[in-house]
Amino acid sequence: MKNNDTQQVKCPECHKIFRITSAHLAVAHGQIVCIDCKAKFDGQQHLLENELKKAVLGQTVVKKTGWLRRFLAFGLALLWAVLLLAQYYWFYQPALLLQNAQIRPVLTQGCQWVNQYAVPCHLPLTRDTRQIAVKKRYLDVHSHQADASTLHVVFENTAAFAQAYPYVSLSFMDENKNIIALRRFSPVYYLQDEAALSKEFAPNEQVHMKLDLRNVVAKMHTYSFQIDFL
Repeated sequence: MKNNDTQQVKCPECHKIFRITSAHLAVAHGQIVCIDCKAKFDGQQHLLENELKKAVLGQTVVKKTGWLRRFLAFGLALLWAVLLLAQYYWFYQPALLLQNAQIRPVLTQGCQWVNQYAVPCHLPLTRDTRQIAVKKRYLDVHSHQADASTLHVVFENTAAFAQAYPYVSLSFMDENKNIIALRRFSPVYYLQDEAALSKEFAPNEQVHMKLDLRNVVAKMHTYSFQIDFL
């Protein structure tokens, strides 16, 4: 830069803008005195060109910071909304989460991760009778024993997820459709397993239930059964 180059300087105190040459700046190592307020300052640090660069840089930083803050605020608001929605479904409609083929594996993995830290976590078994289909049913009357028969019922979990084993209710009716006997069987009974209530009814698993009947065949005209849960 030539010594007779003229530049503009801005006073940091009164903001007066005046011209000065490079030679003047070099005399006192850049230290100059404002012609208006007499404030002494470093002219090199307050060249108008530098001031403009600082202003532009400051605006850029403010814009970037403002965008980042808005992005973070939006992300936190979205996360909060998702957590509230998940909490609502967990307490009021848990089946929608527990039976979802995409969400259930995520919840299961989360529970397994929590269990690593000695914190008990167990997802309740889902219960959806609409996805338990009766594949076969028939009554096998014993020819060698009077008033005795065996009822066979084969049902399957058609859901894509495991669920609890259901209860089975049987109603026996006479020809006037009056109920002459009513029985309800738990999974412990028809699976012959004391731990059946806590076991999973796996997807596509079939259960062949056999129930021996006594003293109802002679009076029975028809029967009905219902699959349900407690």
